[in-house]
Amino acid sequence: MSRFFSCGMLLGCLSFWLQSGLAEEPAGKLLNELRDRGEFQQALEYLDSAATDGAVAKEFKETLQFERGMTLALGSKRQRDPSVRSAWLADGQKALQSFLAEHPESPQAIAALQQLGNIFVEQARGLLKRSESATGAAQAKMLTESNGHYAEALAAFEKLHTTTQERLKGFPAVVQDPKRVEERERLRMDFLQARLLLAATLEESAETHPKGSPEGVKALTQAAESYEQTYKQYRTRLAGLYARLFQARCKQKLGKHPEALEMFDDLLANADSPAALHTFKVKVVDLAIDSWMVEKQYQRVLDTAGPLLDSATDDEKKTSEFEFIDLQVR
Repeated sequence: MSRFFSCGMLLGCLSFWLQSGLAEEPAGKLLNELRDRGEFQQALEYLDSAATDGAVAKEFKETLQFERGMTLALGSKRQRDPSVRSAWLADGQKALQSFLAEHPESPQAIAALQQLGNIFVEQARGLLKRSESATGAAQAKMLTESNGHYAEALAAFEKLHTTTQERLKGFPAVVQDPKRVEERERLRMDFLQARLLLAATLEESAETHPKGSPEGVKALTQAAESYEQTYKQYRTRLAGLYARLFQARCKQKLGKHPEALEMFDDLLANADSPAALHTFKVKVVDLAIDSWMVEKQYQRVLDTAGPLLDSATDDEKKTSEFEFIDLQVR
C-alpha cells in the first residue's frame, strides 16, 4: 500500500455528525470537547453515565450507541497495541450496527454508515499488514479474512450510496429554506463520497489477491470503471479530477501504463491555480513518474517534475509526494 492516498482526504467522512444539531446540546458539546482533547476513554465513561443521567436530554440518549461507535472508531487510532486497537474497532462496529438497526431513518444514519464502512476498511488493512510477515496457510487465512472485511465495507458504502440517493429524491426541484439547502448540499457531498469510497474499497481489496490474478484484475477493473463514472459526472469539480487520478492509478496497477499516461497528461493540462489545483498536480506527477519510468520517458520526468518542485509551496514540500518527486529528480 505504498504511496496510496485515500479519497477520504477530499471530503471528510465525519462532516455530518460534527455539524449535527445534537453536537450543540450540552451533553454533545461536552462529549466533543473530550474527543477533541483525545480523552476517548473518559468520553466512553461519560457516555455510560449519560445513559442514566436524568439531566441528559432524551434526544441525546437516543444517539448513545451512535456516539459510542464514533468514539471507539476515533479512539482506536490512538491505540498502539494492535490487539487493543482491534478490540476498539470491533466494539465500535457493534455499537454502530446496533444504532443503525434501531434508528435506520435517523439523521445520524449517514454518518454511522460512513464510519461503519471505515471500521471495516481499517480491520481489513490491519489483517493485510499482518499478512506481510506471515507465510503459508496463516497468510492465506489473513488475506481471506481481510477480503471479507473489504466486502463488508463495500456493503456499508453501497447502503450509504442508496440511502443518500433516496433522501436526495425527497427534495423538491427548488429549495428556498436555507437549512434545507444546507442539508441537501451535505447529502450531495455524502453521495459523492459514497461513490468514491466504493471505488477506493474495490481498488484496495485487490491487494488481498495475488498480483495479476483474475480476482485482483476484476477488482481493479471495476474500481477503474467506478472512478470513471464519477469523473464523467463531476469532471468540473476537484473531486472529479481526483476520481480520474485514481482511475489512472488503477490502470497503472493493471500494467496499462500508456492508458494511465493519457489520463495523467489530461490532468496536468489543468491550471496551476487555485492552490488546491497545484497541490493536486503534485499528486498527479507523484503517480505519473512510475509510468514515465516504465515507458522510459526519462526526460519527461525532468521536464515536468523540475518546474513543479521549483514552484512548490512550503506545505507541499512537507508531503510524502514532494519527497518522492524530489528524490527522483535531484
